[in-house]
Amino acid sequence: MSGESEDKAALRSALVHAVGSICEAECGEKGLPLEASAVCTLVFVLEQYAKVLAVDLSAFAKHGKRSAISVEDVLLCARRNPDLLKRLTAFVETNDLTKAKAPKKKKIEAPPAAFQAAADFDDAFFDDDNFASGSTTKLGDKSSSSNKENDGDAFF
Repeated sequence: MSGESEDKAALRSALVHAVGSICEAECGEKGLPLEASAVCTLVFVLEQYAKVLAVDLSAFAKHGKRSAISVEDVLLCARRNPDLLKRLTAFVETNDLTKAKAPKKKKIEAPPAAFQAAADFDDAFFDDDNFASGSTTKLGDKSSSSNKENDGDAFF
């Protein structure tokens, strides 16, 4: 066996042991017998869910431009299950797992020159005075439309 497959086997064995212990504790309280096949099925479900969760957590961290998965990413994964989200939020707050938020990115004080030039063009091209007064004019035609029947066609 290679080192990676040995690691996977050890991880799977630890997962089987943990799931079995949890199931025995819960079923023991209720007096229910526990079948080994039930533990194996739960372990399989957990492995599959962990794979999906790992992909989602990575995507949330990448989308948030973070280099590491954070508590925020875990809470985002739980957002569609309100009960789970409520329990996780309580767990995070109880155990003080929130970190101080990073300072926000510095805002640009003035827009770049290209954006300002585009804004100036828009202001000159679309004269709001004509629209505010209710008059409609065709592009290139400075006179207002006096025929009410043509008001709908004034922009076409």
